[in-house]
Amino acid sequence: VSKMIFSVKGMTCASCVNRVEKMISKVEGVRSVNVNLAANQAQVEADETIEMSEAIIKAIEKAGYDAKPIDNDDQRKVLFSVKGMTCASCVTRVEKAIAKVEGVQSVNVNLAANQAQVEGEKGILDPEAVIKRIEKIGYEASIINEDEQREESDEQMVETRKLFKDFTVAAVLTTVVLVGSIPHMMHGWGAWVPTFLSNPLFLLVLTSYIQLVPGWRFYKNSYKVLRNGSADMNVLVAMGTSAAWLYSGAMTLFPDQLTAMGFPYQLYYDVTTVITTLILLGRYFEAKAKGQTSTAIKKLM
Repeated sequence: VSKMIFSVKGMTCASCVNRVEKMISKVEGVRSVNVNLAANQAQVEADETIEMSEAIIKAIEKAGYDAKPIDNDDQRKVLFSVKGMTCASCVTRVEKAIAKVEGVQSVNVNLAANQAQVEGEKGILDPEAVIKRIEKIGYEASIINEDEQREESDEQMVETRKLFKDFTVAAVLTTVVLVGSIPHMMHGWGAWVPTFLSNPLFLLVLTSYIQLVPGWRFYKNSYKVLRNGSADMNVLVAMGTSAAWLYSGAMTLFPDQLTAMGFPYQLYYDVTTVITTLILLGRYFEAKAKGQTSTAIKKLM
């Protein structure tokens, strides 16, 4: 079995990718097909015969696209660490950005391992250009080798522990905020709540701490993404929680002025803290799962 890479020109959408994959799969002797729209390439594993490459090219051309083989000897493979990705949208954004770099022939971004494997033409592919392109869209990138992969794993463990610590702190304080918010949410039901717990200024201080300490990661990541003219889940979280937090803070500090202007007296500290805490919990589970998946992948490799 040999691995062959083909340049495929003319693809514009996922439907094109499916069409090319189906046509190649019909060629006798083909074991697997992986078509990358961003890089305009098809990676094929097939029985090693003289006619196989020609048969695959004919199949691609029959589907309506131009194709030609890419010599593996002319390729350079570089592995990058990419930090800051949180979802499939991030993966797509990184792949599209890398594919625009001169000399890049194929891109494979792994969310679980926080890595991007890039193949390109020797003498043309510039790793520094790839790093700059990744950083331009709001992520951190660096070249890694086998010795540095262990260090990457250690950093991931540290980040997982930090997420758990942030979640634990946020969860404890959120519980206090929820108890203190009962008199504001259900009038007549919070007589048992100590007065100092339901004091709006006290709730403002606790909520501000949750937003600016455990939840600071959302603001930091939002800045990185927004300064490059894009948006992701961090921006959504930061905007949503900040709106509730700032409105409640303004209503706490200037209740008479705001109610006189027609704004209803309503505090949303419970909403802000619960959302931040639950998303931190989700991020912790995600980081833990990614760490386990990454370890399993490295063992297989």
